Amino acid sequence: MRIFTSVSSLIGALCLVGFSFGGRPSAAKPFAPQKAASAVKLTSQQADDLNHAWKHLARAYMDLMTVAPDVKGDTSRLENALKAAIHNIHQLEPSLAEASGFQGQDRGQPRERVFDAVQKHLDVAKEYLGGAHISNPNAEQALAQITTAYAELKADRAAPVKK
Repeated sequence: MRIFTSVSSLIGALCLVGFSFGGRPSAAKPFAPQKAASAVKLTSQQADDLNHAWKHLARAYMDLMTVAPDVKGDTSRLENALKAAIHNIHQLEPSLAEASGFQGQDRGQPRERVFDAVQKHLDVAKEYLGGAHISNPNAEQALAQITTAYAELKADRAAPVKK
């Protein structure tokens, strides 16, 4: 009987504390996604340029992912730079996907041909992104990641393939 009295006293005290700090529970509010603080209003031309830049970065990443590791060598830094640039563009335009679910396109291509394709896609992506004239840290970081990707691509071309 003492346990029952102690437990009921404890429950009563917790209810008293709960009601004194907020009264009754509030109704659940429907979830509405918040716009990011860094969201930018893009013109249709900027959005189009951003979309083209994203497509070329995504294609460069997919091309790179198609080459077998023993053929392409260690390109993890290049892959990370491409993923970071894609992420930054995704931050500018959330409708554009992240790089996590991309599948490769050109399986079985030689190493140099894939690196040439990655180089061309980087060139076009940089041109579109720079031509969009978007004043936002994410756009600047995407351009910086493209510059990093150029340096990593150059290093990967020079590195011997480990077999």
